[in-house]
Amino acid sequence: MNGLSAKKPAAAAPIMPDYLGRILGYAAMAVIMVAGVAEGLYSEWLFGMAGFAIVWPHLAQLFALDGRKRNSTTVRQNLLLIDCAISGAFIGSLGLVSISAATIALMVTFTCFVVGGLKQWAWAA
Repeated sequence: MNGLSAKKPAAAAPIMPDYLGRILGYAAMAVIMVAGVAEGLYSEWLFGMAGFAIVWPHLAQLFALDGRKRNSTTVRQNLLLIDCAISGAFIGSLGLVSISAATIALMVTFTCFVVGGLKQWAWAA
């Protein structure tokens, strides 16, 4: 080489495995809310909750970006607890409509499965 040492590019921070699942689940939750508001099933203030559903996965990723916390099970469990609380608030705010509530509950169940694995998921159920 002509005097220049070949440097390896800096490795990008790996994405947490639950990040993409959280994005997909909350996007589906936002679509359910927006569709319900568009059909007149839910009140219009749920647009704000739909916006929060789009923003929350990214905020959760920012909370977990610290290098010391990246692979911490405690951080993942705390984020999962917050996900469950948010989903419960969404189910309650939708008025316990069965299809919407079942969809959101399934989303949380699969998130629990992805974050905790089969053993922890079976233990909690």
